[in-house]
Amino acid sequence: MWELGDSLISLFSDFSLQEWLYCLGILGGCSLVCSFLIAFYTQKTNQIASFLGNVFVSKSALNSFLFCVFDFVSVVFLYGLSEYAYFLGIVLLFLFVLSYIDCRLLMVPDLINFACLIFVFVGLYFLGDLNKGRWIASLSVAGGISLLRIFGQFVFKKEIMGEADIVVLASMGAILFLIPSFYLIFLASVLAMFYVLLISFVHFKEKQISVFTLKIPFVLFLSLAFVILLFYQHFFGEVCV
Repeated sequence: MWELGDSLISLFSDFSLQEWLYCLGILGGCSLVCSFLIAFYTQKTNQIASFLGNVFVSKSALNSFLFCVFDFVSVVFLYGLSEYAYFLGIVLLFLFVLSYIDCRLLMVPDLINFACLIFVFVGLYFLGDLNKGRWIASLSVAGGISLLRIFGQFVFKKEIMGEADIVVLASMGAILFLIPSFYLIFLASVLAMFYVLLISFVHFKEKQISVFTLKIPFVLFLSLAFVILLFYQHFFGEVCV
């Protein structure tokens, strides 16, 4: 791990001023795109000035830039300056936007969600890494979670998982393969459980929120679990495919 860190520092230290400016330009452009999408879907007024403010100088704009930096450093740290790193970096940007919107609205736009799914398969195809194992993983995870969702709705008489989560899991399944995808779901559920416990300590004691009506931005926890598994697979090998 320390050797990878040293190689990463060595790589960035060899960048020329022109390459640094190029990277900053790319990161700035990506963060503006993310901020624009977040503002477009979460904007509550029709005022142009307010919309532009949300795109360029809002908290979401700063968060978008910081995540782009984290995204770039992470994928280069894991995969170097490779085509797969760029591909995965864009996937993480999709997930960031979906997670941010889900946290704000407790829903995600289908357009971005399906755009991410299509990008995953098209990207894997052009990388020459789209095989039947990825198709099976994506469809199996989506189908299995769909059945679980229907069964849970039948038993608990309410929706236990949104349809958007199924599409997100299909995208992640194509990247992680089948068995790691189930580890992903388990890990995301554990993270969500800790979130509920944390909220309970803050609000439930004062009876401001009911645990039975609490809605969870599950895409956020799926994305966090996805990043954790990427690091785990890189340092400790495949979980199982």
